[in-house]
Amino acid sequence: MERDRVAGPGWAGSGWDEPDWGELEHAYGTAEDTPGLLAGLRGPGWSAAADELWGSILHQGSVYPATLAAVPVLVRLAHDPGAPGRSAALQLLAGYAESIAFGAAQNDLYLPEHVDVERFDVDARAVLARAAADLLPLLSDEDPRVRAGVCGVAAHLDSPEWSDAVRARFDVEDDAAVAVALVEPLARRGRLDHRVLAALLERGDDAVTFAAAWAAVACRADVPGAAEQVVRLWSAHSAGYPAQGRSSLQLLVQEAGAHAVPVVRGVAALVPVDEMVRVWRELGAVSRSATPLALDGLLALVDDLAAAGNARASTAAVDAIATLLPCVPDRRVEGCDAIARLGRGAPDLCATAAVALFDQRDERWAAIAEAAVETTGLPMAARGPTARSSLPAALNGYPVSRKPLAWAAEAVVALARRAVRAFPDAAGGWASLVGRLPATPEVVDVLVAAVEHAPAAAAEALVDMEVPAGSREAVRRALAGVDLDGVDEWAASKVLVALGRFDPAQYERAWAVRESSLVLREWAAHPTPGLAAACLALLDGEARVAHDGRACQLIAARVVVAGGDPERAWPTVRAVLESAGQRFTEAVAVAREFPEHRAELVALLRGFTVTAPDDLFGPDHRAAIAAAEALQEMDEITPQEAVDCAVRAVLADQWPGAVEVAARVIERGLRAGAAGVGELRARLELDERVWGRGEVADDERNRAVLTAALG
Repeated sequence: MERDRVAGPGWAGSGWDEPDWGELEHAYGTAEDTPGLLAGLRGPGWSAAADELWGSILHQGSVYPATLAAVPVLVRLAHDPGAPGRSAALQLLAGYAESIAFGAAQNDLYLPEHVDVERFDVDARAVLARAAADLLPLLSDEDPRVRAGVCGVAAHLDSPEWSDAVRARFDVEDDAAVAVALVEPLARRGRLDHRVLAALLERGDDAVTFAAAWAAVACRADVPGAAEQVVRLWSAHSAGYPAQGRSSLQLLVQEAGAHAVPVVRGVAALVPVDEMVRVWRELGAVSRSATPLALDGLLALVDDLAAAGNARASTAAVDAIATLLPCVPDRRVEGCDAIARLGRGAPDLCATAAVALFDQRDERWAAIAEAAVETTGLPMAARGPTARSSLPAALNGYPVSRKPLAWAAEAVVALARRAVRAFPDAAGGWASLVGRLPATPEVVDVLVAAVEHAPAAAAEALVDMEVPAGSREAVRRALAGVDLDGVDEWAASKVLVALGRFDPAQYERAWAVRESSLVLREWAAHPTPGLAAACLALLDGEARVAHDGRACQLIAARVVVAGGDPERAWPTVRAVLESAGQRFTEAVAVAREFPEHRAELVALLRGFTVTAPDDLFGPDHRAAIAAAEALQEMDEITPQEAVDCAVRAVLADQWPGAVEVAARVIERGLRAGAAGVGELRARLELDERVWGRGEVADDERNRAVLTAALG
């Protein structure tokens, strides 16, 4: 977009040049439909048009070239008293202001490749500044709905002019709804103080007083008496503010963190038990210092929950206690007792309680798990407010952080055997779980029983096992008995690769059915004549799109190098390196086996430590950290360069596993004399939980790892 088109005068009038919409893009490609949707805000179908615009030009808070071009039109609509979609235009403008305030224009993930991100961000902010200037008069519009609507824009403007104007309007505003709307921008800019609250109390307008006090707490403003006023007015006004269709108390906790504690304590008796479960969990999830209090709050609800017999509320409570309990280890016994008490009745409730006790290594988990599988083979365990996973999957853990099973091996095998026998259709999940245990005859028996009903999962588990001699024939017969024509390609290939342990010729058959890293890994370990040709076919100099395809290419590269032809493999290895993503660390390890290309590898890795490479989902900070560690090991990066890269990457992204690598890089760099970790240290000292992907346990673990690295 040309700069004069986004910064020219006259948006509220007629001086704006119509852009070539076909040359602009939004979330779904060309923006040819955008002018029609904007025009729709002037007609009876304005609501549907607004919904379409939210989905295209402001999709999930992102901004695009078409978004910037639409802003002048929306400003003109906001000034048009005759436009039916006038309020919708103001809401879209408020959404745009919020997106810019949160840095959406600096994110190139969803932008067309040709867009210069730095210039785009400058243009986006210029658009917002110009729009703000043209919208300022609407604070005095005769329509109170317009005055209230423009406050949504004001809430995200860091402008002294707007701040002064909003404060002046607040002093004279005679419409209660507008006064409530003015509260948020005042609070965000520090213009709500004890004098404002005192004036509101004297005026006696409880709705505005509640909104002002709520906003003061949410914005963590030092306004004496604000929390007390929220508590006093809670019953009458909490349902109406902030009126976003969500729990007012949960929203307050999300915004204020530990600052919301006086309010939470004060209104706990006024809020339904099931909502308080969510609130206490939310408090512990956002604030480290408030976590013990949040756990206390949850434990105090156990009697009421047990008496009520509400399975859904009890399930949420068990999951919430389990989430916070690792952060308060001295309450383990009390927490586990509460979980065991609530974990009765519905299968999903029992499954959630069983997983929670399993994670605490409480032996009571097994009996509760047995109750969970009495009526279904795959009861669902809660994993957060909305997520669910089957009992075996929850006991297993995520692929990047599998849970230890050996301590409960006997009970796990007994549970899996029972579930598979009673509910054969559930065999796959249980096979994946027991497949991680040592290959005892009992474990193999469960997997053999599962082959008929879940051949893919059972076969994959058997591939990685050293099956006891006494069980080998039973395994072979079970696998050979699978009707390969009656299962999908994925299952057939896994069965064949498992049979390869008995007949290596099956590896080539498996590869012909479906190419996968599982097949190629086993085939490379037990080579047959067709392996070399299969590997050479993968080394075409281009990285596969799928991560498993890249894994196949790296296995093939090692096979070809071992066969004496490294130059045939290198172009593909380099291509996989340049693609970053999940297989990057493996690619680095393979690339280091090419000593003749060391200088080329070092140059590539050094570039990644300066600018994180892009994968399918944007900047791959994990790859940057892995590159820094590899360069440290190769003695090809200074301690300060390595630490700077790791700190920069871990501040931007905290994917599971990446923090541990960053901690190693930082610790090694600091030992060698590096500095410059002040920002990281300051972030670690915050009360807010930031070191994870929404998991309290991730935050606890990652913060501990990084703190230890800093010394």
